[in-house]
Amino acid sequence: MERGDDVVRVCLTVLPIEPTRTYALLSYLPDDAALARASLARVLDTGGSYQQYELSRRILNHAQNFVLATFVASWSATRVETITDSFRRTVFHNDFGFDDPVLTLFE
Repeated sequence: MERGDDVVRVCLTVLPIEPTRTYALLSYLPDDAALARASLARVLDTGGSYQQYELSRRILNHAQNFVLATFVASWSATRVETITDSFRRTVFHNDFGFDDPVLTLFE
């Protein structure tokens, strides 16, 4: 997201604490707070499984540095194909609107 001649920077840290507990920390500069929170409204203003889904989409669509290797081995071929297709859509076609429940990374 652009702010004038610059961009809004948001840092997301996902910390798996226990097999069923994960913390997601969102950080941004004070000057970027309003724009960052507006952009993240679908994550911040929801809860439960829908919030996990929205956070997953945000990670798959925008994160530049994340590791899924330990999880991918347990996924079905269909799930891997769907998530790979979603990634390709964002990289090659700038398509961030793809929706599929399979995109949820937190289960």
